[in-house]
Amino acid sequence: MVVVRVTTELTGDDEHLIVSEPLPAGFEALNTRLATVGDAGIKQSQQWGTYREMLDDRVNFASEWTYRGGYTYEFTMRATSVGKFARPPTVAELMYDPAVNARGGLDILEIKAK
Repeated sequence: MVVVRVTTELTGDDEHLIVSEPLPAGFEALNTRLATVGDAGIKQSQQWGTYREMLDDRVNFASEWTYRGGYTYEFTMRATSVGKFARPPTVAELMYDPAVNARGGLDILEIKAK
């Protein structure tokens, strides 16, 4: 299990921020809305106007309104395969002003057999 924590630094008040966190191959995000996951995953923020969308290849976080300062988005993913996997960069942008954007770095994750 890996807890993924994405932190943003905002210099002003904006609208419609989306943060997209790609999943590396060999991992799956744990959907805490399912009873079968139990307490293994990070619960979705209950902050009004913040949404989480879980897809097979990424987890998206969207905020209708953002304010100056930092935001942290979290989720848990589980390794499903042994090997070395590249995690593509995180992408963040204002949905209706894509000129305002940011991109994280590429990471390599290695899962070893027990």
